[in-house]
Amino acid sequence: MRKWTRFPDLPRRFLRAYEYNTARCPDFSENRLPNGALIFQSGGAFAELKFRSVKMSRVCCGVIAAYNAMVLAGESVDFLKLSAEFECSASVPAIPHGLFGNFPSGIGRCFSAYGLRSRKYKTLAEFENALTTGKTGVLSYKFGRIDPRIHTFAVTRTKSGAVAYNHFSDLRGTETAETVAEILKPQNVFLVGDILDSF
Repeated sequence: MRKWTRFPDLPRRFLRAYEYNTARCPDFSENRLPNGALIFQSGGAFAELKFRSVKMSRVCCGVIAAYNAMVLAGESVDFLKLSAEFECSASVPAIPHGLFGNFPSGIGRCFSAYGLRSRKYKTLAEFENALTTGKTGVLSYKFGRIDPRIHTFAVTRTKSGAVAYNHFSDLRGTETAETVAEILKPQNVFLVGDILDSF
C-alpha cells in the first residue's frame, strides 16, 4: 500500500495538473455550498480543470469526497493541492492519464496524513450503524454488479437523516434521506466506507 505524500513533498511530475489548474484561477462559485462543501462535479470549475491529463469532471469524485468530509469536520483544506496529492498517492497506477480516478482505499490514508482518525467499514450495514448523528463519512459504490464504474461521495448524519454531498456528479445541491441505504438506491453496490472519528 502506498504511503500518502503531502503536497510539499510531491515529485515534480505530479505538479503538472496542479500548475495547469492554478493558472486558470478557477471559479468554484457554481460548485461551492455555503458550508464550504463542493458539489456539481460535472460542471462549473471542474469541467475546466485536470486530474493528471483528463478532465476533473470525469474522475475527481474521490478528491471531492475526501475534501468535503474534511471541510465538514472543520478542517481547512486546499482542494487543488489535495487533488495533486491524490494523483500521487491514490490514483490507479496501471491506468494511464488518471482515466480511472483513484482507489477508494486511499481515502483513509488521506485522512491519516492530515492527522484525522477514521475507521473503515466493509458493509453498508456497518457503515450505516456507525454513522451516528454529527459524524461524517465517505463511501464508494458501484453502479451495479456488472458495471465497473465507481463513485465516491461524502455523507453526514443529522437529526433529520443522512445528507449526501456530490452523490451524483450533476447534482447542484445535497441529497437527504432517512438512511444512507435510501440515498445509495437498491441497484447500487456498496464497496467501502470510512467514517471520521468525533472531535
